[in-house]
Amino acid sequence: MGIPFPTGLRLLGQVEPGLIPWAWTVNGAFSVLAPLLAVMIAMVAGFQGVLLLGAGAYLLAFLIIRRLGIVVV
Repeated sequence: MGIPFPTGLRLLGQVEPGLIPWAWTVNGAFSVLAPLLAVMIAMVAGFQGVLLLGAGAYLLAFLIIRRLGIVVV
């Protein structure tokens, strides 16, 4: 889960604690879907494409965290 998910949970807990179970649900759903999508993407774009998309997702999370001015400890 890296840094983005725990950071998001912490911020969500400060703003709307009732949404934390939903965040875990979405995380669980994507944890099931991601391997299937990774295989399909690998078949079309190769494993390099899968790695680039994964790196892009983490880069996007980093940019969002930075844009919002969130300090990750």
